[in-house]
Amino acid sequence: MFLQGAYKFVVGYIEIQAEGYFVERFLNLCLNRKIEIWDVKRKYDGVIALKINNYDINNIYEIADNTKTNITIVKKNGIPHIASLYKKRKVFILICILA
Repeated sequence: MFLQGAYKFVVGYIEIQAEGYFVERFLNLCLNRKIEIWDVKRKYDGVIALKINNYDINNIYEIADNTKTNITIVKKNGIPHIASLYKKRKVFILICILA
């Protein structure tokens, strides 16, 4: 379990919220296209929260268009997101590594 969680942090993952009338169909299409989803929670009727890998976000938007589901990105996690935040602060990262 630790290695799986560490791998997901290294690759990066996105917490999203799907809202619409056909969220069950949305989940079924995600599973049929072999998109890895986890921590699926129903917030209330017609709204679910779930986590996906970074590289699956474009496929999620295609499926959402087909099922008339609205996708909202709640939070981005992982090393790719942290690296994008500190992209312009290379000297700061170099000092932290050397210290």
